[in-house]
Amino acid sequence: MKKSALSYILITIVGLVDVFLQLSFYKSGLGNPNRGISFGVGQNIFPSYSYLFIVLGLVISLLFAKRLSVRWWLIIVGGSANGLVRMSLGYVWDYIHWNLGFQLWLNIADILISLGVVTLLLEFNNNKDE
Repeated sequence: MKKSALSYILITIVGLVDVFLQLSFYKSGLGNPNRGISFGVGQNIFPSYSYLFIVLGLVISLLFAKRLSVRWWLIIVGGSANGLVRMSLGYVWDYIHWNLGFQLWLNIADILISLGVVTLLLEFNNNKDE
């Protein structure tokens, strides 16, 4: 198996594990509901199903691209994991808590999305400098 194929498989497994963790922590009552986007931004602005359309649109457009990078796959899997939970609960469930002088609640899907966005921005910045 190619190294890149293994990356896609592992990222997908991490996304599926996050769906399981969100639902498990929800059932146990540990964590917080998040009705917004990453880190709670935009709470209660859009209906819960609209986020799924955003993820589906991104997936469809990228499937027609010649090559789907791991960076985009991080964003797609993270968005899809949160989308599945959002369709089930009406919101995502954040179960990782950090007190950094302010309260930060997130889940693994948020981390996947953030990693994808940061690496895309770094790639864009590197390509801009060339």
